[in-house]
Amino acid sequence: MSTKTTNNLRTFGDKTIQGSLEIVGDAKIDGNFTPKEECVGNLGTNELKWNSVHAKGLNLSNDRGDWTVIPEENYLSVRDNKTNKLYKLVLEEIG
Repeated sequence: MSTKTTNNLRTFGDKTIQGSLEIVGDAKIDGNFTPKEECVGNLGTNELKWNSVHAKGLNLSNDRGDWTVIPEENYLSVRDNKTNKLYKLVLEEIG
C-alpha cells in the first residue's frame, strides 16, 4: 500500500495526517473510521460514488428520526430506535 499526503505534516506515531491522503491499493482498518466532528464530510460525491456498501445493518438518524435497517433472511426489518418498535418492510417482486 502506498500513501502520499499534500501538506508536509505526517505523524504516524500519533496517527495524524494533515491535508489529503491518497491510498493506492487496498486498506484495512482495525478499529473505527469516524469523522472528527458531528455531521461533517461525505462518503463519495455526486461525481465519484462508491460502488457497493457491505454492512450487517444500516443506522440512519437525523433531527426527525432514528432508524436501523436490518437484513433478515427473506425480508428487511426496520427498527424505530426512539420507540424500539420493529417493522417488517414488505417487498413486492416486480421483475
